[in-house]
Amino acid sequence: MRFIKTVLPLLRKLPPRTVHPLAYVCSVPIYLGLKLPIPKTDYMAMVQHFPFAHLHKIVYDQLLPDVAHYYRRAEVEQLFAGLDVQRVNIHHNRGYSWTVICER
Repeated sequence: MRFIKTVLPLLRKLPPRTVHPLAYVCSVPIYLGLKLPIPKTDYMAMVQHFPFAHLHKIVYDQLLPDVAHYYRRAEVEQLFAGLDVQRVNIHHNRGYSWTVICER
C-alpha cells in the first residue's frame, strides 16, 4: 500500500496509454494473491472470481483519478435533484459505490 501511495502521484501525470501496462505491476500480484486460501474482505471475495482482464481494468481505472469521483449520499442526491427524472432510487452497492436507478 505504501508503494502505491508513493507512485500514484507520478502515475497520475502519465498518459493513460503509459499507465495501462504499468498497472500490471499491481494487477498481477493482486490476481495471484486472490487465489491464495486466506481470509478476504467481502469485496475481495467477490472479485476473486473475476477474470484477470476484468481485475486488471479495475486496477487500471483506480490509477486514473481524473475519471474517479467519490461522492457521499447527499452529493449523489444533489446530482440528480435538478434533473427531469422520477422515482430516483439510490442505494449503496456493497459498501464501495452507489447505484442510482431512475425513470425519465
